[in-house]
Amino acid sequence: VLMENAARSIALAIHHFFPLGPSTQTVAIACGPGNNGGDGFALARHLHNAGHAVTLVSLSPLARLRDESLTNATIAQRMGLPILCAASDLPTSLTALGSTRLIVDALFGTGLSRPPEAAALTLIHAMNAARARGSRIIAIDVPSGLNADTGHPLSTPDSTIRADLTVTLAAMKAGLTKPHAQPFTGSVTLAEIGLPIELLAQLAAAQP
Repeated sequence: VLMENAARSIALAIHHFFPLGPSTQTVAIACGPGNNGGDGFALARHLHNAGHAVTLVSLSPLARLRDESLTNATIAQRMGLPILCAASDLPTSLTALGSTRLIVDALFGTGLSRPPEAAALTLIHAMNAARARGSRIIAIDVPSGLNADTGHPLSTPDSTIRADLTVTLAAMKAGLTKPHAQPFTGSVTLAEIGLPIELLAQLAAAQP
């Protein structure tokens, strides 16, 4: 339920901040192996149903996904949405990310504790390069490669997504409020996903 709510809220934010225009508008969504990627797979369904051409780039083979992420990836697959696997076909995946005007970063969320590497790092470089050529990037929850607590890159600035918009989920992450994080987050908006307000209050009270 939370993942579905997140996907709907992200879709609404995208349409609010970056109206997609004609139904021929293409969107590329880079999905990681965890819940952040699951949000991306669920988002693809909503954008497709709104009439847009969506291509998914999965960092991992679908067989390695679990739980809600696997469920939403399977739904997208059964809907016939194109899903590329960066692990097995990196060149085609890079082409897909580089040939669209709107890119969604759903690689990693708050759970990332080490710098991106291998194919993930290559995808981040490709997305940032596309942005430098005029594409827009929307990050789900936290720009991939950014520490959600400190607002600093986990490694180098080049290994961190530079988003135009970050749609963070459920509650604001401390790092996203830091001035030095703005070049990576772009504008930040908070999306409500249905967590009980009592739980959010408890989490807020526990913050130092």
